Amino acid sequence: MTATGRSYQTVKVEREEGITWAILNRPEKRNAMNPTMHYEMVDILSELEEDPETKVLVLTGAGESWCAGQDLQEFFRALDDKPVERRRAGWASQEWRWRRLFYFPKPTIAMVNGYCFGGAFTPLIACDFAIAADAPDLQWVFELHPDGEGEGAGPSGAVHERFRTWKEDLRDHG
Repeated sequence: MTATGRSYQTVKVEREEGITWAILNRPEKRNAMNPTMHYEMVDILSELEEDPETKVLVLTGAGESWCAGQDLQEFFRALDDKPVERRRAGWASQEWRWRRLFYFPKPTIAMVNGYCFGGAFTPLIACDFAIAADAPDLQWVFELHPDGEGEGAGPSGAVHERFRTWKEDLRDHG
């Protein structure tokens, strides 16, 4: 249940001392985003933007994955012959993952607790901060270029470097 009394199918909302947690809740699908999740997240972020109890928003995933990107079956294949619904789902997808999250009026944290693939990079990058779980293979999740060179977000790329820097800052200034 949210502060407004609504419950959602694909997202859990929890609160604790000014911190509101939006938890992508499809662990059986590694929290892959489907149209329902997109609509629910638009609604949730719209509510929380004005919520005086929410001081910080943390976005995370239920289970062992943060988010496996778009649910290919539900977001793409199921909407192939439904252009109006596909456009509506596409709008909701971009609305929450980029516009609402990027311009959210309170600090946002992506708490990456496992795998992050494809379309899941959009909300990760839209958050003000990202904190990655300390998992041995997590850095490889951010591999965009197989060689990990240069502009990539691989182990030697920008995202990995940013996570390393944040972890050092947290450790040093904690």
